[in-house]
Amino acid sequence: MAVLRYRKLHERDYCSPFYSLKSFQDAYAISVEPFPYESIWDIPSYVSELKLMSPGSKRTVGRPQLECWKGFADVKFRRSKVTCSRYHQVGHNKKTCSNYPAP
Repeated sequence: MAVLRYRKLHERDYCSPFYSLKSFQDAYAISVEPFPYESIWDIPSYVSELKLMSPGSKRTVGRPQLECWKGFADVKFRRSKVTCSRYHQVGHNKKTCSNYPAP
């Protein structure tokens, strides 16, 4: 609108007559009567017997969220027990075996 005023053009040439004040006044010229009480309504049987189902859940907008990743401190590692390949004892390996005599 500011550009039209700056160039000294008429706004009515660029806007639909639907947005005019006269169209607005004509739309609300007729008064709308309120509905009667619900007990007085005449509802057909095929409408009253119709069972409406819920629309269900909607997908969330955006990328799906991944499962929560566990931090390094939260993960429990399963450590295998170290065994000696010479004597099959738990707690040390062949290199650190103290039971084997030094050459």
